[in-house]
Amino acid sequence: MTIPTVAQGLREVAPGVMEYTHPAPQMARAAHPGQFFLARHTLQGTDPFLPIPMAALPTQDGDGLRLIWERDGARTKPLETQAQLGHVEVAGPFGNGFKVHEGRQAQFVYEGIGAVTLASLKNLINAPTTLSEFGDTADFWKEVLFDDVPVGEATSNAAIYAAGTHKLLKHLLATVPAGTPMQFAFTNAPMACGVGTCIACAVTTNAGRYARVCTEGPVFDVNLFR
Repeated sequence: MTIPTVAQGLREVAPGVMEYTHPAPQMARAAHPGQFFLARHTLQGTDPFLPIPMAALPTQDGDGLRLIWERDGARTKPLETQAQLGHVEVAGPFGNGFKVHEGRQAQFVYEGIGAVTLASLKNLINAPTTLSEFGDTADFWKEVLFDDVPVGEATSNAAIYAAGTHKLLKHLLATVPAGTPMQFAFTNAPMACGVGTCIACAVTTNAGRYARVCTEGPVFDVNLFR
């Protein structure tokens, strides 16, 4: 689904983090936590979508999306410039989202922009939830997105929902016992097409095969990488 729109607001919500409100009721209703969107400016009409997967949260009224991304120099500057004028086109949602483990406590582990991916999942978890940050993560994410989720370690009964880069995945594989229910969403895989054609986003599984983050992910069962 692709819908060009008039800008409803572009703002910097934290140093280097941009948020763009996109009025798209159909997209908002179709999106599932863990899926991603692609965006491009439409001033020239032929530019490709930015190869950056964007997480989104629903607006308060449920009729739009809050697209959030980290600034990436020349790659994101044209989009930010044209978003102020309303020349933006958004496509999605793409990929597969999280599956909730019913009856288990939840542990959220995020790195950077992965916080947005997990925040959209929060309201689907009907069990005690704790939070863990990885890497140089700004307090902004905890204060704005998870103010009601306590920081703590996972219990033995917890299912882990994580989102971040390969660095976080490597850390989890080294520290979380095998057999723990755990899903991981890649937030930094380059997305040149978003539909599985170009293979730019492929990651290698433990069986030595390639898995496309855009179509088979971005959420994976971590056992695929053990």
